[in-house]
Amino acid sequence: MYARPRVLAVVQQGRDAAVRLAAPYTAAVLVETDQVASGVGEINPTRFTVAAPDGRPMGSLLDESVIATKVAVKQGTSVDEALQSGGSHLIRDVLTVLADTRRQVYSADITQRPGVAGYTRMLNTPSCSRCVMLAGRWYRWSQGFQRHPRCDCMHIPSSENRAGDFRTDPQAYFDSLSGAEQDRVFTKHGAQAIRDGADMNRVENVRLRGLGTETSHRKFGTPYRLTVDDIYRNAGTRADAIRLLTMEGFIRPSV
Repeated sequence: MYARPRVLAVVQQGRDAAVRLAAPYTAAVLVETDQVASGVGEINPTRFTVAAPDGRPMGSLLDESVIATKVAVKQGTSVDEALQSGGSHLIRDVLTVLADTRRQVYSADITQRPGVAGYTRMLNTPSCSRCVMLAGRWYRWSQGFQRHPRCDCMHIPSSENRAGDFRTDPQAYFDSLSGAEQDRVFTKHGAQAIRDGADMNRVENVRLRGLGTETSHRKFGTPYRLTVDDIYRNAGTRADAIRLLTMEGFIRPSV
């Protein structure tokens, strides 16, 4: 696996860049939206790239594309098709990891600012129907960011929805699309129902009924680091969350 070290190095460079760009984001948005919320410490950029966003070693996550390729070959897929499938798997994982790394920085920075009660979910268009339905919703600081593979939606730190543009308004975003794009994102019948006045949430929920959410399975014996999402699940209070984020190195105490 000669390419593995090179792939890991490139992904690491991408994650380092993502963290550098994400670190000043929350402070900049607070200034732009006339909100004041000082932090109890500061973001520690290097901690966010020690492991994959789900806590496992980065290499083991990227190895899944190799496994997927070998499984495809074993199932009778041609080598070329299996390699193409594995490549798509790798691209999906890398894009998701970069977005998750960025989002974890945002989330930790919001948490360590007690003056920020939560965040509003913002689209990074173009977006899928699942993300459109969540756009503009406000979440408490401790609520994890729901996402699917390759999702690139973002946080707006706030105590309420302060954005007021199409990126946080599902109906406004739907109306901004052409008829063809509405059909593509929501399906032909679903889009027509929405155009006819049907409730967008109800239409989408019916379409997705029965689909489970993505879960993460951690194998026994695999080294694992506590993630930002783990901290939110286990912290009973905000003070405890800040303590755990500091203990795990995501936040550095103020000097």
